[in-house]
Amino acid sequence: VGVRKVLRFSTMIANIGNEDLAMGDPAESDLWYFDSCHGHYHFDAYARYDLRDLATGEILPIGAKTGFCVMDLGVYDEEISGGTCTWYNCSDQGISAGCYDIYHNSLQCQWIDITDLADGDYEVIVTTNPEGEIEELDTTNNTATVAVTLIGDEVVVLD
Repeated sequence: VGVRKVLRFSTMIANIGNEDLAMGDPAESDLWYFDSCHGHYHFDAYARYDLRDLATGEILPIGAKTGFCVMDLGVYDEEISGGTCTWYNCSDQGISAGCYDIYHNSLQCQWIDITDLADGDYEVIVTTNPEGEIEELDTTNNTATVAVTLIGDEVVVLD
């Protein structure tokens, strides 16, 4: 309620495994549920967004990204993909081996609410498949972090 201050960011998820992530038709999967408010299916355990206060080390649980259209948007690794993607889409969802999907910062809920945070240094933490609902060979690369400084209405990305 009211005016909020949000930090928008994009998230790219690449399939660097040796097989496609084939999720199929959401209407035929137990991982998805139909959201009548949005008019499409959601996959709740797609990604988790956390924010770590670098001064205290405290992790502030900020939110999650529900998947709604997991699809091929481009080639991430030509060696793995063979230079092309199967082109999964919203009706037949997944990410081909060697390809990637992007949740662009302009999408709904592709942000974290920082309204009540004090100025300071934080770390944005994005973890894909946080509940382990998607079978993977290796989950050690499922988390990415970016350090930022919040100063008033400005966000500075730290090196």
